Amino acid sequence: MMVNALLAVASGATFGPYGAGCAGTLGVPGWAAVAGSRPVIGTTLNTNVSNVPFGIALVGLGFSNTQSGALPLPFDLTVIGMTGCSLLADPLVLDVAAGVAPNAAWSFAIPNSAAVLGIVLFGQGFSVDPSANPFGITASNGARIKIGL
Repeated sequence: MMVNALLAVASGATFGPYGAGCAGTLGVPGWAAVAGSRPVIGTTLNTNVSNVPFGIALVGLGFSNTQSGALPLPFDLTVIGMTGCSLLADPLVLDVAAGVAPNAAWSFAIPNSAAVLGIVLFGQGFSVDPSANPFGITASNGARIKIGL
């Protein structure tokens, strides 16, 4: 019975976009999984951040889409000069996504361990875009990543 319950919780490996990014010079950056790629244990999740002017972005990952430190999410980033942008995920870890403009590829190796089954991460992409707003950075949609089988 315990095995069936574990499989029910862990089986659905998903990458699900949520929220909206903010406009930059190439349009609104988007973050999506590459066709056919899912966060399955023992594989690599391949994603793409689109509409990035220099082919480089940062991907922030964390465990919440409701709170980042003392800040409730989504949080309006206009206060730091990112006009029209919102923080949609708690960025506990930042990683670089790189490619050829207007795309930046980001991959995440999922350990081949049952210990990570069912873990849910939340993330968002950020692109340097000096002409987009006073802060010079735009944000993508958020993504909910559930590790499964």
